[in-house]
Amino acid sequence: VSGSVNAMVDANTITNTGVGGGNFGNGINLTGSTNSRIRDNIIGSFGTFIDGDGIFVSGSDITRVNDNTITNVAFDGIDLESSADARINRNIINFTGNRTFGGPGHGIEVSSAANVRIEDNTIDNTGFQGGSFGTSGDGINVDGSADARIFGNKIGQNGGVDHIDGNGIKVT
Repeated sequence: VSGSVNAMVDANTITNTGVGGGNFGNGINLTGSTNSRIRDNIIGSFGTFIDGDGIFVSGSDITRVNDNTITNVAFDGIDLESSADARINRNIINFTGNRTFGGPGHGIEVSSAANVRIEDNTIDNTGFQGGSFGTSGDGINVDGSADARIFGNKIGQNGGVDHIDGNGIKVT
């Protein structure tokens, strides 16, 4: 979805994006949009593969990402970049960074954003990695963002197979 107003991506099942040939494909890709809702989607599953982010949002203001289940993605579960007034609530994210050369596989990644609320998400097994290249997948990673509010999240087993360098919540 690109350049839309009032877009709603609701109740979809998305599996096997960008598979093969080094292609990358996000489960849901939202760019340059305003007042959008992404909710109640199932993205990836065990035995399938999302070769990118589960949900990627860039340059989109007033976005709500709620009640999604994201499993077995190569990079981040939810990646929000250069956006304002976003809410990321009640998502279940499991097994991110699940690619031999992928990563880092944060559960939720927010960068260069403003006024973001991240609450009541359940995040497990970030930076999982099936190969020998460990990653530093954080449960929640917020970088260069203003007015980020993070509360009520459940986060466990981060930082790859060996659980190296994975933070529960990292804000820089």
